[in-house]
Amino acid sequence: MQGRLGALIKSHLALDPDTYFATTGDLNLLSVADRIMTDEAVKPQTAAPGNFMFYNQDRVVHRGDNYALSLSLHSDRIGNYECLTTTEENLKGWFTGDGMTYLYDADRHQYTDWYALVDKRYMPGATVDGIAPPDCGGRRQYDNTKKDMTWVGGARTVKLAFTVRTSITTTTRCA
Repeated sequence: MQGRLGALIKSHLALDPDTYFATTGDLNLLSVADRIMTDEAVKPQTAAPGNFMFYNQDRVVHRGDNYALSLSLHSDRIGNYECLTTTEENLKGWFTGDGMTYLYDADRHQYTDWYALVDKRYMPGATVDGIAPPDCGGRRQYDNTKKDMTWVGGARTVKLAFTVRTSITTTTRCA
């Protein structure tokens, strides 16, 4: 664990070790995490700034010195959101893959209980008409992905990036 992975794990655990060690019940994970944290040969390494495109997930991340901005998309490769009717999870995740943006900064608790309070018809970055589909409505995943949405992606350099997506949906009108 002295390589880059150990360094990244150590930097993430150092952000909030009390919460991690108090909420993780897997004894094997706790043992490995403890070894990484106490190993002085493993130096914490923060993630490098830059632009990162994850085309198999239709996600884009721009990481600055003290923040990260993430963009959530979907295409014929991946569905727009998951909804689990058996456990009633994410029943209103309609627009989380329609250009939703996430801003992460020094406030690690800004998203604590955030999703329960947000108006799911108006997710940040998603341009929609505000009409709420039914629970689990409008899902495009697995065999129901949008086969005509093939133009999702972008390009990047060290300092610049751009992202493009088609915007076709049958459950609501995108502006």
